[in-house]
Amino acid sequence: MRFMMFMIPKVYQGEEGKNASTDFAPPVEAVERMTKYNEELARSGALVSAEGLHPPVDAVQVSFKHG
Repeated sequence: MRFMMFMIPKVYQGEEGKNASTDFAPPVEAVERMTKYNEELARSGALVSAEGLHPPVDAVQVSFKHG
């Protein structure tokens, strides 16, 4: 079984997220903690991929008529 995990920084969440700039960078400490976590997952064989996505401010919403 595989899972996909999305980590969304608070700067992008809620109403404030609508004003987040595209050049946002997380604090160094947060990156270090995530790096350590990813390394642990990789060592255990659980990490398949760790590519990032574009920031939510660059997102588009796709919807389909009639479902």
